Amino acid sequence: MSCIISIIIPFYNSEKYIKETLKSIQNQSFIDFECILIDDGSTDSSNVIIQDFTRKDSRFKLFLRTENDPKGPSGCRNLGFRESNGSYIQFFDSDDLMHPNHLEKKINAYLNQETDLVICQLIEFDNDDFSKKYGLNKIDDFENLLNHLNGTTDYYLPCPLWKRNVIANDLFPTQTKIYEDLIFNLINRKKCKKVTLLYEPLIYYRRHIDSTTGRVNANKNILQQKILAWNIIYEELKTDVNIHQLKSILFQNSYLNYYYLTLQKSIPLMFFQLKYLFLFSSKSEDYFNMIKLLIYTPITFIFLKGYSLYKLKSTHE
Repeated sequence: MSCIISIIIPFYNSEKYIKETLKSIQNQSFIDFECILIDDGSTDSSNVIIQDFTRKDSRFKLFLRTENDPKGPSGCRNLGFRESNGSYIQFFDSDDLMHPNHLEKKINAYLNQETDLVICQLIEFDNDDFSKKYGLNKIDDFENLLNHLNGTTDYYLPCPLWKRNVIANDLFPTQTKIYEDLIFNLINRKKCKKVTLLYEPLIYYRRHIDSTTGRVNANKNILQQKILAWNIIYEELKTDVNIHQLKSILFQNSYLNYYYLTLQKSIPLMFFQLKYLFLFSSKSEDYFNMIKLLIYTPITFIFLKGYSLYKLKSTHE
C-alpha cells in the first residue's frame, strides 16, 4: 500500500521511551505516512509496546532484523527502507519526539518549492528541559561538515526528509559503525542541488546516557571503525573542500586515535592508523608531529601513559 512518507525507526531495548516517540508520530497533523519499526534483537518489552500500536493503527508496522542484515542501526535502516513504500523517507530515532506539524511542514516545503532536500532545526532536551534550541542559520554544507568533524558543532545535516529516489542506491554503510549517519548524509547530500532549511525546531532530540551516541568508547573495535570512517569521508570530500583544511582535521583526529591504539597495545591497528596519518599529513607541522609520535610511541607502549607527550604542534593555517 503506497503512502507519501515512510518513517523508519531502528530500535533495541527501547521500552523506556518508545511509547512517547510513537505517540508523537501518531499525533502528526499530516496523516498519510507509514511507520516502519525494525527490532535489532530487543530483550525487553519494546515489542509488546509496539504491537499495541500495530494492532490499533495499520500505519505502524513491526519487522525483525534478519540474519542477512548486519546488526546495528545501519543494517536495520537499510532493511526498513526495503520494506517501505513511501515516496519520501524520514529516518528517526526511537527516543526522540516529533513536533505535531513536523511532517506537514516538511512535505509542504517539497510541494510548494522546487527543492531536492528539506531539513529543519531541532531542540535538545533532557527529561523536561526543552530549553536548548539547535539549528543551522544558513546552509553552507561543507563548512558545516568540517565544523562537525572538528568538534565545534554537533550536527551536520539535521533531520533530513529524503526523496526516495535520491537515496535508493546509496543506503547506510555497514562496514563501519562510526559516523554512519554522517557518511550516508554526505554521499546523498552531494546529489541535491537545492536544500530547503525550515527555520523552526520540528524535532525534539533526547539527550541522555542511554543514547546510542553515548556508548562510544576507546576499545579496539571502535578505534578501527573510526579509521575506516575517516578514510571514507576523505575520499568523498577531497575534491569538494579545502584539502589542507580537511587533512588537518582528519590528521588531528587520527593522531589522537593512534595514542589510544598505543594504550591498547594494538600493533596491527597502530600500523593501519599510521598509513592514514601519512595520508592526512600536508604541512611541515604535521611531519614534525609524526616524528614526535614515532619517538614517544615506545614510552606510551611500555608505561601506558604519556598523553602530554603527544600534544600537537599547531596545525592551524
